[in-house]
Amino acid sequence: MPRIKNAINIILLMIICSYAVKAKELLDSDLNYKVGIGFNYSALSSYYNNNTEEKSSIQGLRQLTFNLETGDSTYTTLGDINIDYVEFHNNYYFEYKINNDLSAELNLDLAYYSLDNGFTYLDTLRDENQEIIEDSRGNTISRKINIPDLNVSLFRLMHINPRINYYLLNDKESKLKVELDALVPFSYNNTSEYKEGPFIGDGFLQLGTKLNYRAIYKTMQLQLGAGYLTRSEVYSDQVNAQFGVMFTKVTDTYFYIFADYNHSLSSPENVEFEITQLPAFESYLSTMFGLNVNIDNFELDLGYTFVPLGRNYWVMNRLNASFHYFIK
Repeated sequence: MPRIKNAINIILLMIICSYAVKAKELLDSDLNYKVGIGFNYSALSSYYNNNTEEKSSIQGLRQLTFNLETGDSTYTTLGDINIDYVEFHNNYYFEYKINNDLSAELNLDLAYYSLDNGFTYLDTLRDENQEIIEDSRGNTISRKINIPDLNVSLFRLMHINPRINYYLLNDKESKLKVELDALVPFSYNNTSEYKEGPFIGDGFLQLGTKLNYRAIYKTMQLQLGAGYLTRSEVYSDQVNAQFGVMFTKVTDTYFYIFADYNHSLSSPENVEFEITQLPAFESYLSTMFGLNVNIDNFELDLGYTFVPLGRNYWVMNRLNASFHYFIK
C-alpha cells in the first residue's frame, strides 16, 4: 500500500507541473527544441551475488542422455552455468524547452539482447560396460565437458521515458533542479524462455523524483543529486545518490566523472539472483567518465560506465555515445 501511495503522489506532482506550464508567461521565453540519438553497448560474463561477491557462473543441475549401443544412458549432474550476455540500445531523445526554468523530455529505447549460455561439468568416465574407471589409487577419473545450453537473441522497443525538469535556482554560478520522470514498459514480451525462468523479464513501471544541485566555477563544476524510485510488481523501490565533477578549460567542452549509487529498500535473503532476468533487488555503485562537446547547435557526448561494486546485480560495462541537435 505505501508503494501505491508513493506512485500516486509522484503522478500527481507530474500532472501539477505539466498544468503549471499554462500559468507561465511564454512570450518572452527562450523557446527551443532539442532532438538527439544515442547508442550504448553493454557486455557481461559475471555478476554480484547477495553477498557482493563477484561470480562468473551459477551452479545448476542438468540431465543428459547419451546414446550407447547398450541403450540410452541418462545422468543428472551438478555443474556451472556460464553466461555471455550482450545488450545494444538505440535511444531517441526529444526535449522541449518551455522557458529558462521548465522543460519536458521524451526518450524512446530500442534494444537488442543476445545471450549465450554454456553448461560445464565433470563427467565420470566409464568403460564400454559402463563400469566406472578408477586410477591406480582407486580414485574416480573424470573429464571436463562443455555443452551449449541456450543461445537466444531478441529485438524490441523497451520503454518510453517522459520527464519534466524544473529549475528552482538557475543562474551562472549555481543550479538547483527537480526532475520527475516515469519509465513505462512498452513491449515486454517473453518471446524466449530460459530453463530457470523468462529471459530478461516482462518489465515494470517505474516512477521517480530527483533533486540535482550544480555549483559552477571557472574551470570546474560540481554536481550532487538524490532521488527516490518506486517500481511495480516484484521489483524493490530504490533510493539514489549521485556525485559528479566536470572539468573544462575550453568553452562548451568538459570532461566529467560521475559516481552513482542505487540502493534497494528490500533484499530478501532467500531469493536467488537470476543472471538472465532483470534484477529485482539490486544495489550497486556505477561509475562513469566521459567527454561532452558543444559546437554551435550540436552536442556530442561520449562515455564509459562500469560497476565496481554491487549486490544482486550484473557486472556491467557500458560504452555510451549520443548526439544532440538544438533547434531554436
